[in-house]
Amino acid sequence: CSRCFLGLHTATMASGAPSSTKAPSGQGQSKDAKRRALIDRLSNAVLGKKIPEDHKLRNQAAAQGRRGNVDNATKLYMQAVIAHGSDDKSLFVADSYNDLGCLMCRFGRQKDAITYLRLAVTKGSAVVGDADRKVACFEKNLAFAYKSDKRPKKAVHYYRRSMQKYASLSDHANAGEAAYELANLLNDLKEFEKAEPVARECLRHKQEIAGEGQIQVIPTLCLLAAIVSAPKIAKFDEASELAMSAMKLTRATEKTWSSGSKDKEIDQVNKLILGVKRGKAKWKKNSKKAKGKTAPSATTTTGGGEGTNSGAEETKNSEETSTANEKRIEEWRREKVEAWESGDGAMRKKCPSRPELDVWMERQAQKALAALEAKSNK
Repeated sequence: CSRCFLGLHTATMASGAPSSTKAPSGQGQSKDAKRRALIDRLSNAVLGKKIPEDHKLRNQAAAQGRRGNVDNATKLYMQAVIAHGSDDKSLFVADSYNDLGCLMCRFGRQKDAITYLRLAVTKGSAVVGDADRKVACFEKNLAFAYKSDKRPKKAVHYYRRSMQKYASLSDHANAGEAAYELANLLNDLKEFEKAEPVARECLRHKQEIAGEGQIQVIPTLCLLAAIVSAPKIAKFDEASELAMSAMKLTRATEKTWSSGSKDKEIDQVNKLILGVKRGKAKWKKNSKKAKGKTAPSATTTTGGGEGTNSGAEETKNSEETSTANEKRIEEWRREKVEAWESGDGAMRKKCPSRPELDVWMERQAQKALAALEAKSNK
């Protein structure tokens, strides 16, 4: 998806397990903005078409963003959205909010990024439907913003939505990318039972496009090996096989690596293999010490019973609370929109245009939801 600002990432296995991926550079978003600007200029020069004011403003906003002038870019993006008007048949507004959200992410303004990316999802869904590839792209960007803002539950939610949408469209490249990010995040959160099936789905998607380069499979093999070698999963034999497969692929594709990158990758996979061996030895040692207790199987996922039911119940309660909070927020939105449309003086003064009202409501909603999340986590 050209509008995704996340690229394919290679896992770093400093301690035998992949680390979190680095912050996106925003290059995908910038290239897309440049492409749109070029099309506008060619249309003007060759076809004699005049560039619409909203497109001109958005191109100027993208240029300001590339120069790092975030505040100027924000003003121009908002002017572009206002100039565009309420054309519900176009993705112009959703794309503009997505570009602005990506820009905010690049400069570490995660809360602003969440505001604009949520608007991109909302506006995009209203135009093309919830199952569209564009919406999946916006949701993946939103997930990264939540992850960067240290709100992992929200990040998990939107990575999963994005992954499922891409998978339903048989978009294996983007589905694999979203699945990798989700599995990596769940692994970081030590939710290994949830991470395992996602990592396996990621591997399936990566293998579907392996003809384009098996090198893409290596990070997923390493991630899955790290997950299944966790004590809660304890599938050490499979983890060893996965790590060895990653090593074979690394050596088989060594011509595609630069000299330094190849050596670094081989070193990281070797550390993973060693980590799996040590993990297995430690697990066996602990199992022997636990006399009179049922040791977890080395070939099956542990869990079940009372603890699992308790966790499922907790997740269900959390989801129900989140849904109830979202409904309260939506009711509040409707009230504010009705007040604004009826010509309420205070609301009109605060938000002269509808796009400004949308941004203001989204900011207030995010503050309220963040406060409610913090309260429920105590």
